[in-house]
Amino acid sequence: MEEKENNTQNEKILRFICPICKSEKELSISKSIISEAKTLTTISIQRNEICEHHFQAFVDKNFNIRGYQKVDFEIVTSNKLPKGDYFLKVIVIGASQAGKSAIIKQFVDNNFDEYYIPTIQLRISKKNLNFGETNITLGIWDIGGQVTHMSPYRSNFYEGAQSAIIVVDRTREKTLKEVDMWYKDSYKSIPKKIPFLLVGNKSDLEDDVVIYKQDLEQEAKKLGFDYMLTSAKTGCNINELFTHITYKFFESQ
Repeated sequence: MEEKENNTQNEKILRFICPICKSEKELSISKSIISEAKTLTTISIQRNEICEHHFQAFVDKNFNIRGYQKVDFEIVTSNKLPKGDYFLKVIVIGASQAGKSAIIKQFVDNNFDEYYIPTIQLRISKKNLNFGETNITLGIWDIGGQVTHMSPYRSNFYEGAQSAIIVVDRTREKTLKEVDMWYKDSYKSIPKKIPFLLVGNKSDLEDDVVIYKQDLEQEAKKLGFDYMLTSAKTGCNINELFTHITYKFFESQ
């Protein structure tokens, strides 16, 4: 990787390499969004920006490119993201042990923890996304799924949400039946319509899956959501789901 300064525009110029065809190109990246990140910043390189492929690069706060990932799932959108810096509050809700925290940890830290530690009340994480001239900081609110214990607090956590992800555990049929409850529970505390995304997690446990793609599709269609299959363990579609919910928010504006 080669790096150059562009002081007049407060940017770094980094040389990116496509992980598929090895094409290279220098692109300008905002210094502020990288330097403020605690871990890695995901940079989305769109088709025809460097080559015909869409891929992601992971940049640390010292402006070192730590790795690349090809994109297997692309969001088709007719709208371009607006230029500038934005903050987006995303709430992640759903049944206890559905994998909400694991999804967030995989997205933010590129890591999966085999040991289950329940979220008590709330965890808040941040991750920066860069789409060319659009810089977005995601504030991700991981809200505990204990229905009775969390009930007095959740309405406060929901307030101000700009998008929402409802996670179900594909190995437990009950978690899909609870989706409508989670939607209604959150939506009554949110004053305006926001995009929701239904996520079927633990897709790597193929022998234990009891919630199938058509089940998620049917539930999502009923509620007017998009849906996605993920695995926090393997990382399948984890970056894509946060990219998708980001695009859906801007499309809804």
